[in-house]
Amino acid sequence: MDRRRRTLILTGVVVVGLALLPVVRNRISAAATLLEALGMSVPRPFAPNVKPETAEVGGVTGRLYKSGDYPAVLVVPGATPDGVEDARVNDLARALARAGRTVFIPDLDLYREQFTKADLERIVAAVGGLAESSGRPVAVLGISYGGSFSLVAAADDRMEGRLSRVATLGAYYDLEGVIQAVTTGGSTVDDRFIPWEGHPIAGEVLATRTAELLPEEEQKSFLAALDGRLDIEHLAPSSRALYDLLANDDPWRTSELAERLHPSLRSLIEAFSPSQVADEIGVPVLALHSIDDPLVPYAELIRLEAGMPQAEILTVRLFRHVDFDPSSPSGWWSLIPDMWKVWHFTTWILAG
Repeated sequence: MDRRRRTLILTGVVVVGLALLPVVRNRISAAATLLEALGMSVPRPFAPNVKPETAEVGGVTGRLYKSGDYPAVLVVPGATPDGVEDARVNDLARALARAGRTVFIPDLDLYREQFTKADLERIVAAVGGLAESSGRPVAVLGISYGGSFSLVAAADDRMEGRLSRVATLGAYYDLEGVIQAVTTGGSTVDDRFIPWEGHPIAGEVLATRTAELLPEEEQKSFLAALDGRLDIEHLAPSSRALYDLLANDDPWRTSELAERLHPSLRSLIEAFSPSQVADEIGVPVLALHSIDDPLVPYAELIRLEAGMPQAEILTVRLFRHVDFDPSSPSGWWSLIPDMWKVWHFTTWILAG
């Protein structure tokens, strides 16, 4: 056997050997998973064809992709009208399942743009159910507001030993900060103002959903006052405090006005803000956020980085909130660095 042939054989053995290493295999699998999750057709001859089923995990109903013996992944979407039927979420779940991970998407009130503490309980229970059935701690992937809910749930004592890590995409850190950006067009972080161009629908959703938190007899008059159809002097004290917060356009007054809210409203904002429990999250966190996010201001990632210095932070440009969008203003110049970061994000989840 000549020297060249021996070199080629030795090289082939080394390449195959490296491919069999868990770390290398995980990165290769992550690349295929990422491309498939983005809707691309990728040859995966050894990947199982996993079909979803309606199931109950930890007493929580949802959609289950049962696959493999690796640690399971809980996917927590944001306020998507289609809920567990959302095609993008299912493409993601299926891609992860084909990498050998059992994936569960829980039914949540959040899909209907409702903030209920029952959802936090569902996330905790689903993690517990997945951990019990697999015998391993669970990785959580939270998307948009679902990422924020996941971070809050991660601080629950019952997650200890059951949760391995939390990855978020387009999540907020402080709900008061989101209100500030939506109402004033920017965020204040460390005594500096960060402008934000949000989607027009963000203000409408904020007004409608916060109105539902008021006593039923106050809701119509509150919305009428916001529309200019009712003199604000006719509002009840709790409605007037909320009106002053949502009608405010001075970002430096947001915190002051939020403090005047009825205790029940103030408590709700705190209950759904990861900033309130950041010190109690004992697992690794990886946060990915688009710089040009039109629904959750980029300043929320800056807040998260300051409040959770142990978290790993990634920023991308070719995403519109949580959707891959190469037509964004950054253009194709950001394609390679962005895909590299999202590949790392996917690898990190699979390594859970």
